[in-house]
Amino acid sequence: MAPSMKFNSILSFSFIFLFNCLGYSPSSSDYWENLVGINQAIHKKFFGTNINAIVMGSLSPKDEDQLFPIDENKLYISIEAKRSGNSWIVQKTRSTNPKAEFTNKTTYTKIQSGKDELYEVYRKQYTKIGDSRPSIAFSSISQMIIKDPSSTETQKHLCRAFHCNQTNNQNGKTLEYSFGKNTQATYPAFYEKFSNRFKKLRFNCVAIPDGKRAAAIRVENVSQKLLIHLPGSNDSSSIWEYPKRIDFYLDFSLDSYGLNFKVNKLHYILKYNKSGTTATPIETLEGRFAGTPKSNIEGRFFYVIPQGFVNFFIPEDIETYLTRGLELVTVGSDGKKGNRFFMKFVGKDKNSFFEWRSHAEIYRNKFSLFGDKKPDQEEGKGNARVFFNDFWLAISRDLAQQVK
Repeated sequence: MAPSMKFNSILSFSFIFLFNCLGYSPSSSDYWENLVGINQAIHKKFFGTNINAIVMGSLSPKDEDQLFPIDENKLYISIEAKRSGNSWIVQKTRSTNPKAEFTNKTTYTKIQSGKDELYEVYRKQYTKIGDSRPSIAFSSISQMIIKDPSSTETQKHLCRAFHCNQTNNQNGKTLEYSFGKNTQATYPAFYEKFSNRFKKLRFNCVAIPDGKRAAAIRVENVSQKLLIHLPGSNDSSSIWEYPKRIDFYLDFSLDSYGLNFKVNKLHYILKYNKSGTTATPIETLEGRFAGTPKSNIEGRFFYVIPQGFVNFFIPEDIETYLTRGLELVTVGSDGKKGNRFFMKFVGKDKNSFFEWRSHAEIYRNKFSLFGDKKPDQEEGKGNARVFFNDFWLAISRDLAQQVK
């Protein structure tokens, strides 16, 4: 949310672990490999800047000079990527080429809502770098329910990075991923950042497909351990093959700087639709929040501010800041918008492409209960960028071959 603990972040980090690819799709393999190439090109091109964060929808006033102005209150940044042999060339541009294989435009509009200075953020992305339809991801989740993922390159990668365990019972199975010596040795900067966050955070997320609670997937953390509880029946597997709607319910609490920030039953709705023809399928995916849940804050924030922290932005009223931030994420400053996205996937295999549009509102001056990001965590050896690049390449290898 406006504090850096977004529901989308928990959702993305948790359910990415479900993508143990048990399917076969060479064009989808190309997508993940190309995504890594573009990610590496962006990092190399804009190293030492905050361009990547700005493109992803996070801006601070000190970085506004890195964007192009539209008028006094509106700024934007556009990047595009094109192939050069086996690599990618990325550039920042005022107007993107409609024939480019990857383009992204992020627009920030300065708005005032009461006393709050905000950015309204719109993102539009076009991608033609391989097949990445939601049905491929749903098929993978469906297979995970009834098959053992241990033979996949994705699971092998995760078990090199974490301590892994799997337990089975009559109701299904639980996959466990624990931060430990493996993580610290292989991805030290990633370990430092996320193991500390998992110590402060406790969450429980339930995903219910088409109202079928018996087929629900539950993801939770216990200290530095991530647990994924999967249902065990063939019926559940079939439901996840083609869910028209998934309701996510999240409870979480965060302990930091003497505060406990707790949110119960944060509700997110994901809708999926498939149309078109066999030759040219069209799939859409859209997500939004369903109202603002109740939150609770306890503790003595200012009493435990560490020495030297005065150089960072600190809100005058931390309770108002956090509860207002939750409203911005879920329903927006006008009570009608909030964070939402829409994706349209057209075609399949080498002829596929997708378009993505999203809307959000964020504070112009942000404060995170996780603390300010450290350069060594963002750019150090084995950081999050390196971890996820390796993860995506493992997915690519699985999709390129039949997994037995």
